[in-house]
Amino acid sequence: EKELQTTMESMQKHTDSRIEDVKKAFQAEKVFMEKKFNETREGIQKDAAKRVTGLENELQSTKACMQKEADDRVADVEKELQTTMESMQKHTDSRIEDVKKAFQAEKVFMEKKFNETREGIQKDAAKRVTGLENELQSTKACMQK
Repeated sequence: EKELQTTMESMQKHTDSRIEDVKKAFQAEKVFMEKKFNETREGIQKDAAKRVTGLENELQSTKACMQKEADDRVADVEKELQTTMESMQKHTDSRIEDVKKAFQAEKVFMEKKFNETREGIQKDAAKRVTGLENELQSTKACMQK
């Protein structure tokens, strides 16, 4: 019984020692795995941060490019509009000059016609006055007799 008791105690100590060894091994493995996990996580975070930074830079570059394209297009449209407005203004000015010339020509023509008509009326009136004066003289002469 003593021998059995001693053997059992010895086996128990050995088992307890093995259990402690396994616990220590598991603890060491746990620490190692946590360290590896943290390193991996940090690596992933660094890679993700680099990727995010890269994407942000790419986005900024794309935005800047799009803004430049939009600004260039606006500038082109503004130039085109300015050119069109200047062309329309020149055309309008030219038409105004044409109308002024046409009105001036019409005015000269109307003044000439008016003067011709007035001269004709004056000649007719002068003839009529001369005729009336002659008739009056003739009538006076007739009345004198």
